Amino acid sequence: MEALAGSQDPEAVTEAIQEVAANLENLTAEQLDQIVEAVNEAPAEVKREFENEVNVFTAGLDNYIPADSNVNVAQRRALVAIGAVLTAAPVVVARRK
Repeated sequence: MEALAGSQDPEAVTEAIQEVAANLENLTAEQLDQIVEAVNEAPAEVKREFENEVNVFTAGLDNYIPADSNVNVAQRRALVAIGAVLTAAPVVVARRK
């Protein structure tokens, strides 16, 4: 996890991200939480590389805050769902008598 926080050289960060991406479905909830915590504290370049390699909208990464964002993945999912419901909702127009 230390490599994901950007404390080592760029090659180590790239290798760590690729390892996470390759083993994402085999990681425990605790491991995913540790990864999210490490990447959330990482520089923007590391976050962008992580986002390019890993589908951050998979289960277990709900607390991850993408680069250039203020909301985490779970909040973003909720906002998208609310937007979809509002878009699909019929518009009621009052008729004048």
